[in-house]
Amino acid sequence: MVIGLFEASLNISVKTEVESRLHETADHIDAQMQEQLDKYRRDIRFLHETPPISGLVRAMKYNGIDPDSQNTYQQWAEQLQTTFVAFMEHNQEYDQIRIISGNEDGLELVRVERVLGKIQRVKASQLQSKKDRDYFSASLQLAEGELYMSQFSLNREFGQIEVPYRPTLRISIPIFINEHQRLGFLILNINAQPILDSLVLMAGNQFQLVMTDNDGYYLVSPNDREKFSRDLAPELQWQNSYQMEEAIAQDFTKVVRADDVSTVFYAYEKKVRVAGISEDGFLLIRVLALSVSLLRWPWNVVLAYMFFCLP
Repeated sequence: MVIGLFEASLNISVKTEVESRLHETADHIDAQMQEQLDKYRRDIRFLHETPPISGLVRAMKYNGIDPDSQNTYQQWAEQLQTTFVAFMEHNQEYDQIRIISGNEDGLELVRVERVLGKIQRVKASQLQSKKDRDYFSASLQLAEGELYMSQFSLNREFGQIEVPYRPTLRISIPIFINEHQRLGFLILNINAQPILDSLVLMAGNQFQLVMTDNDGYYLVSPNDREKFSRDLAPELQWQNSYQMEEAIAQDFTKVVRADDVSTVFYAYEKKVRVAGISEDGFLLIRVLALSVSLLRWPWNVVLAYMFFCLP
């Protein structure tokens, strides 16, 4: 009986300590992500306020000629490309910066991109329609000054997933000609791999990081086959891969892999806000620790526990 009481007490203590450490790790990961997201928001607002944007708007408004500078629409578009190139040279996380039309065709008007480490100005003949992309329809709903931030996904070109895979986060802000007329929107493609890698490192060697979108599709997983499952393996979701064995406390559970019920984890879950106020604008971070079965303690440890701890 004494041994049983001792092990039960020790088990509670271990669970409390594990929960505390997992909670702390999840909070640090959340803080790191929010710091990066705030930087992206500041960057796009900075670009939105640069002179070539307003010059392009005036040229569009007055039949292709900016009355303030006498620059043509094309001249302002070229200056805008120069601004985007300079910005990307000093901000390595950005892979594309574009202006996309708010018309039904959703055509790219200006595009600068990073290809194999080199920044390129895309010719007019190579600009694409993005009318079928989810970020196009979402960006057209934005009011003046509002921001849209996408979920993490693999980048697509001409409708096909780009190879090698490029995890991407997109942020956009609308551009208006006047109160009632929308030119389109400015959108930045962010290479998400560095930030995802940094979050995994924050989990350390003792814990595992699993990150899913609001539907349970994997973004980050210790299992390579599960990564970016919405794009690559839609049959793989958290709720299909893990089963809850015990609800220990709020956001703290014991789970097992559906394909290996002998492997048990403690899991701490945290919701991370990413995009606006919509219900689907969040990610779920789960920090996992392998559950280690308590060993039977030697008699000298039990006797010491009885002597010092029991009444």
